[in-house]
Amino acid sequence: MISVRLQVQEVCAVFDRNAYNQRPDVKKRAKEWSRRPDVKERKKEYHQRPEVRERRKKWSASIPGRLSDAKSRSKRYNFEFNLTEEYLKSIYPEDGMCPLLNIQLNWDSDPKHPSKPSLDRIDNNKGYIKGNVQWVSWRANNLMKDATPDELFILAQNYKKIYNDALVAQQDRATDF
Repeated sequence: MISVRLQVQEVCAVFDRNAYNQRPDVKKRAKEWSRRPDVKERKKEYHQRPEVRERRKKWSASIPGRLSDAKSRSKRYNFEFNLTEEYLKSIYPEDGMCPLLNIQLNWDSDPKHPSKPSLDRIDNNKGYIKGNVQWVSWRANNLMKDATPDELFILAQNYKKIYNDALVAQQDRATDF
């Protein structure tokens, strides 16, 4: 019995799960399996369970969860990645405020809440690497999604002009009475 256990351990030590999962035939089978209607339905039911939703919400509302999400995006889009949990903790704003919108960052808010902390790549041509990321609010990150600083500046100037013109027009109407 002990020799069988040792043989199994030796086989398991030689077996490389990552290499196996990268084989084209295995990837194809996995993709076909995950697209089956019964599998999709089971996944949907599982993800709608209250305890699963709560666990996923807590995970996404943590630095390790955000690190995991960034690493997944890096793999999906073939970005460079070298972030660590310690690095992300070290760059988190000490005052807990979004450096761009000056609003309080809130980890307990809903996933797309304007004050939810979000990891922003400063230069979108680079990956998730040290020196190229900062913590901002979800709202700020969504506003900057694919705009350049010049475009954001022009947008802000024009919006301020339109807002001030509308404010003046509103005040003029109020004084007309």
